[in-house]
Amino acid sequence: MCLLKSLAVSGLLFLAIALTPVAAGQTIVGIPIGAAEVTFDFSDVNASGNLDAFVRTDSASNICLVTLGESNAFFVGPSPAICVPRTFQGQKGVRIIVIPYFASFPSDLTLSVTVYQRDSRRYGTPVLYTGP
Repeated sequence: MCLLKSLAVSGLLFLAIALTPVAAGQTIVGIPIGAAEVTFDFSDVNASGNLDAFVRTDSASNICLVTLGESNAFFVGPSPAICVPRTFQGQKGVRIIVIPYFASFPSDLTLSVTVYQRDSRRYGTPVLYTGP
């Protein structure tokens, strides 16, 4: 009973802190989720002209998210980034795909994304994905 009461008080305290109004200029510290910025270059573009890369995370979770960041190639009209879990060359991670709509990616491509995969242990250097 004492443990249950302690958990209830802890939960209410967390809720009270979470719902406390924030003053102007005050910094909000969020819960870190373990996301990372990864940058791709033209070596991650496949023969079809799509960015198709694997990033090692050591996680097999189906829950992954990716958002586009800075790039010198927005003129190609890139598709929303696609993130799917994969095992590639014996390593667990995510496959990230970005398809250019209007033009080809330039040979000096730089494209950054923010990537997250639940239970990830690292975010490795991207490599061209050549699997199925």
